[in-house]
Amino acid sequence: MLGTFNGKENVKILNIAETNKDSDFLLEKDYDVTTIEPNNIREIPAEETYQIVLITYLNKIMNNEWERNDLLFEASERRWAEGFTIVSTTNKNIIDEGWDRVEENNKFSIYLV
Repeated sequence: MLGTFNGKENVKILNIAETNKDSDFLLEKDYDVTTIEPNNIREIPAEETYQIVLITYLNKIMNNEWERNDLLFEASERRWAEGFTIVSTTNKNIIDEGWDRVEENNKFSIYLV
């Protein structure tokens, strides 16, 4: 996936999460990461684009169809057309049939949206 963008130094990542744990890891690896809570996503101008959008463990929001669709729309507005949105969740009941499952175990699932 990173090869699409010619190396990690050319990748901007938007991490939509309630914690900075993943962002801290990515920053340690020298990625350009912006972290924002899901209810603040509108604070990022739509012109500000990212190659990768991560949505991490937002079960309550993702379980509500309206909130999920709104968040996915706002995320897509801030993602390059050639970019990727990756959703990680611990609740398997929130999946959309159109999502491609990348990884799954007994604790979480990861989807490419």
